[in-house]
Amino acid sequence: REANSAGFDFALPKSVPSGLKQVKIIRQKGPIAAFSTIYRNAAKSLTIMAFKDYGLNPTPVRGVKVAVGKTEGRLMPNPHMNSYSFTKGRTSYVLTSNVSIDELIGIAAKF
Repeated sequence: REANSAGFDFALPKSVPSGLKQVKIIRQKGPIAAFSTIYRNAAKSLTIMAFKDYGLNPTPVRGVKVAVGKTEGRLMPNPHMNSYSFTKGRTSYVLTSNVSIDELIGIAAKF
């Protein structure tokens, strides 16, 4: 768990696919505190956004329901960049990457 000045805790996965290295954590500017953690290697990238879950759904929920353990999330498959979003505790996450869908789901399982 990462403690921060945003008023909420967020976790990062215990491990990511081999070769991806964490390059930075960015605090997003704006009224809703959010953080992006970026991982990269020569060919692949992974961005993990974390923000406090306020229980609001301002846009329609999209994607395929995919459960990872006891957590249900939404997968948006794409030939070039996949995303998986879920809420754990009081924090919402969006994982976006060009790794395979199986690898992306595997990353989500490590929270």
